[in-house]
Amino acid sequence: MADVDKPLLSVAHIVHNGGKVVFSPDANYIEHQSKSGGVRRDNIVFRDGLYVIKLWVPRDQGAPFPGQA
Repeated sequence: MADVDKPLLSVAHIVHNGGKVVFSPDANYIEHQSKSGGVRRDNIVFRDGLYVIKLWVPRDQGAPFPGQA
């Protein structure tokens, strides 16, 4: 775990890139096209007053992290 004190995701960025973000009493998720051409849905969980999503980030990104835009 890394200490993070800034947002990791931007709803505007996800939607601008063709994704869909849903927050509702029934379900919370991000939906987008997978690399295989299908639709991928990543669930978002509401925990302790925050929306949380599990992410896997490759260790070697190939370029330094530019920070929050």
